[in-house]
Amino acid sequence: MNIIIIGNSAGSILGFRLPLIVKLLSNGHSVTTFANDFTNEDILFLKNINVKAYNYKLDTSGINPVKEIKTIIQLYKIFKTIKPDVVFSYFSKPVIYSSIAAKLIGVKTIVGMIEGLGITYTIQPEGKSAKQKILINIQSTLYFIVSFCIDKLIVLNNDDELFFYKKFSFKNIINIGGIGVDLNEFAFSRVKTEPFNFIFIGRLLREKGIFNFLQAAEKIKIKFPHITFTVLGSIDKKNKNSISQELLNQYIAKGIINYPGLVANVKKYIENSTVFVLPSYYREGLPRSTQEALAIGRPVITTNGAGCSETVVDNLNGKLVDLYNLDSLYNAMVYMINNTDKLESMGKESRLIAENKYDIEKINSKIINILVDQ
Repeated sequence: MNIIIIGNSAGSILGFRLPLIVKLLSNGHSVTTFANDFTNEDILFLKNINVKAYNYKLDTSGINPVKEIKTIIQLYKIFKTIKPDVVFSYFSKPVIYSSIAAKLIGVKTIVGMIEGLGITYTIQPEGKSAKQKILINIQSTLYFIVSFCIDKLIVLNNDDELFFYKKFSFKNIINIGGIGVDLNEFAFSRVKTEPFNFIFIGRLLREKGIFNFLQAAEKIKIKFPHITFTVLGSIDKKNKNSISQELLNQYIAKGIINYPGLVANVKKYIENSTVFVLPSYYREGLPRSTQEALAIGRPVITTNGAGCSETVVDNLNGKLVDLYNLDSLYNAMVYMINNTDKLESMGKESRLIAENKYDIEKINSKIINILVDQ
């Protein structure tokens, strides 16, 4: 089959979809990819493995209707030339625009994957603002329109499955339960408790729980000065809910956290950690960093919110904490410190969960069956 895979960035295509692409090629399918920022080197690399690559114009954060319509027209024209059998898109905007374009030219199979509802549907502790209510209405209208274009909608967690079933007219919603991780690359290692290190990995946004993590770390340092904390991730200067460099520097200067920043060798940092912590209230799909921590065999502390709650069986492989709740997070972290004898078994349970639910080979096989099963 002639299959199009369309995302929002070259990084997501090359970083996260390459195993899927390679598997499709090995099964005899042809693949064309779309992103908004392929470099000449990216295009050459993909060409060398017999994959065509196209750049298309995509405003990832704006809501200008003229630009949005132009994107649909651009995709329509290219799709018409390629004549795909299947169009597979992921992330909200690519799903919306490519599905409409594909429907207009009569593509046989149109598949979209929503990896979490994102910031638009993330409920802040203070509730929904007037602006957020407007954005939710716009996004929901677009999802409603696209529900008549898509043949199969893939989601990653139970909350999203319920959300799309209740609100829209999608014909076929398939919950694959996660995006998967390479279990060989992220191999199991025993939990290290000397030094005892809590690790946070993610965008340094309020919604991802970075402020609660830092505040809990500061409290713990007073009672348990030997405990260490590592933060991996980047500051988003364009996002008003991102931590500032100035505030982050204060925690570094006080010796509360180690901050290597945005690193390439995430695996090594997880291996050198004791407990993985993601106190997110962001409307997640299923956090990749959590899946990687599970694969390596780390106890996990995360919230009982969408996506996150499905990665932890409370008291078996970690602890679930209440959304927005600093005390709940602090108490869970103290529990881990006071119960080091339970951490090894928790780590082993995490690995078993990863093997059963998040093996990328199994996940990609599910996706391929969805794409080519007529």
